[in-house]
Amino acid sequence: MYFSHSLKKILRILFISIFLNLSISSLSFAQSNIKISGTVVSEDNGNPVSFAVIKIANTNYLTQSDNSGNFLFANIPVGLYNLEIDASGFEKKTIPDIETSEDITRKIRINLKRKTYFIPGIEVTAEKRPLPSFEAEILTRGEIEKLKAKTVAEALESIEGIFIQKTGTVGGKHQVSIRGSSPKQVLVLIDGQRINPSGTGVADLSTIPLEMVERIEVYKSGASAKFGADALGGAINVITQPQRIDKDSRMKMDNLWGSWNTEVFGISFKNPFVLENLSTNFSYSYKYSRSDFEYEKPYQGKVKRENSYKKGVNLFLSGIYNLNPKTNLTFSGQLYQSKNGIPGAIFEEEISSGARVEDKRKLLNLKLKRSFSNKLSAQMQFALSRFQQHFQNLNLPSNLLSLFGYDSRYVNDIYDLHLLLDFNFLPKNNLRIGSEFKKDLLDHKDLKFPQRSIGEVKRETKSFFVSDDQNLTLPDFFVFESLWLNFHLRQDNTKNLKDFTSPKVGLALSRGKKIQIILRGNYGKSFRQPSNNALFWKEDVYASGNPDLKPEKSEHSEIGFEFKVPLFSNSKLSLGSTYFHNSVKDIIIWRKRFDGKYVPQNISRSRMTGHDDFVSLEFFGKAAKIDYRNNATQAINKSGDKTYDGKLIPFQPRYVTDLNISIDYKLLQLSCKNRWVSERYRTEANTLKENPYHLVDLSFGLKKRIYRWEVMLNGQIKNLTNEKYFLIERYPMPGREWGLDLEIVYNLRN
Repeated sequence: MYFSHSLKKILRILFISIFLNLSISSLSFAQSNIKISGTVVSEDNGNPVSFAVIKIANTNYLTQSDNSGNFLFANIPVGLYNLEIDASGFEKKTIPDIETSEDITRKIRINLKRKTYFIPGIEVTAEKRPLPSFEAEILTRGEIEKLKAKTVAEALESIEGIFIQKTGTVGGKHQVSIRGSSPKQVLVLIDGQRINPSGTGVADLSTIPLEMVERIEVYKSGASAKFGADALGGAINVITQPQRIDKDSRMKMDNLWGSWNTEVFGISFKNPFVLENLSTNFSYSYKYSRSDFEYEKPYQGKVKRENSYKKGVNLFLSGIYNLNPKTNLTFSGQLYQSKNGIPGAIFEEEISSGARVEDKRKLLNLKLKRSFSNKLSAQMQFALSRFQQHFQNLNLPSNLLSLFGYDSRYVNDIYDLHLLLDFNFLPKNNLRIGSEFKKDLLDHKDLKFPQRSIGEVKRETKSFFVSDDQNLTLPDFFVFESLWLNFHLRQDNTKNLKDFTSPKVGLALSRGKKIQIILRGNYGKSFRQPSNNALFWKEDVYASGNPDLKPEKSEHSEIGFEFKVPLFSNSKLSLGSTYFHNSVKDIIIWRKRFDGKYVPQNISRSRMTGHDDFVSLEFFGKAAKIDYRNNATQAINKSGDKTYDGKLIPFQPRYVTDLNISIDYKLLQLSCKNRWVSERYRTEANTLKENPYHLVDLSFGLKKRIYRWEVMLNGQIKNLTNEKYFLIERYPMPGREWGLDLEIVYNLRN
């Protein structure tokens, strides 16, 4: 059942009361105005070090550096102290003999030296991520916070080549396309657990709570060699499970108000329990939005788009438990429930005015890892997911109900078991061998027309895979210093469907530390199995399935470079470009049959080529930043059909260009984001198209830290110029919208 509006108010009052009581109790200990403040920076480049733990030795005083590296101890007694500093990726440091005096603030600059890790198979410093630098692009938690993003989709839009398809405002779905691919061809995972339902094959990013995200891994080229089926157009792996025990403990409450009666309330806890071998994260959020906005309807002028509401509750838990020094268990789980209106496309308002969908999701992910030695470890992962959807459109006049009414239920259960062995017997080499068993059950019932029910469909897949990563230090006479080689091979055997082997090889060359050059490239093959809807849809007045469909197959490659160089006054320039090529055959397209019904067919081939480019300028230790990112994709139909061959694939823009300017100085954060999107064709014959558009988003943030408290006020104006545009045919996007967000963080153990 949904949390009622009154219960939500009671919860909010309770949480606010807890905050206020903690505040009063903490202020009651204020005895003086003696302070120690300072900044923690990296010794290598002077960049601020976030989330460093600073402790006054032999006392209970503990604090943490903020995103700018700043920290503060207030209301401490006069005395002589030693500071102990501990930051992830840096060597521990002690600053002795810090003397405090009445009414005087001691200011300190702390330089930390990077720690060097000796990982079996790889030798890296804390800042380097050699393999992900060419296998995936990674958004860390710190980078996500600097973006001021409120959703996973907003965070991903900061990466060139990513295009988010939305069906409205807060109440709409967020579907991801990578380099011109269809959202059906992009696999989305949470902690390695796929969330693409087998019915449609399209994942909705709006169900993932950004507050729980540790990092996001983006695989821009085909990734079936790593993740199996359905990663033909790339993959997004959202990591929520912590990788180590973290003693940081905090409580956060935030409330967002915005256009169209939007309200989002959230409460989250990080390590609320003091346990030596356990770290946990928990979040609860409630979202409501009416999202009824005006738009220009052809031949009618301004009308209001109605039935676009969304009401949802999201509970999420993640953590890590060390069973013993060599064994740990990481876990994550989600309970999600929402009710959404389905406003329908333009000219379908009357028949969709009462349409709605109820969405329920349950996820459980357990990962057990055992290290037998520094050369051998084993891992077992079990994941269970249930997706339930109930579509209804029964509030129609009798003359429309028989044609456009529906009442359907889907239940999709997915069981997934991974086994993995990790070998590090050779110097700077990591060999992984594993297997996966996945059982997918889909049960569809049409309550209005039982004869159209798909019934229960079962799909079982057994997979075997091997990967090898090799790091080599090159001789001095080579231009480059290091070489990384990467190899994946995976075999997927699906009952009643065609088996597929997915290879992928990659390499990267790097030189330099302060001035760094990286060259990288990869080649591979990927595939996507037909969705259950496409295979087994029972024939009705609109469409029919096709059980003879073949998998979509692709052959893909890319090559690119990155260049980083320090500039004046602790500033840095980074730039890079990647050229990619993707040839796809047996693309599944729903086309009209001779009787007017839509039927999926393997009738198309496509070739997608293009390049991703970025230029980033950071000034004065990231106090100011200019980001330019561009994706140019040419997705061409190569089916051989006289009508469509040589035409551009519908709904894929040729250019998406972003220019972002941001300032983060002391208490103030400002950002201006610009996005230019080229025209997109609506039809395969390229006869109709959507106009290009330019969006401008402004945001600001004010932050203040007072003892254990951090208070942040964030505001944003999206689509400042009130641009009228479409992302999906006949689904208008809203005009100018605003949002105001208040965040309060209380550090439980300071």
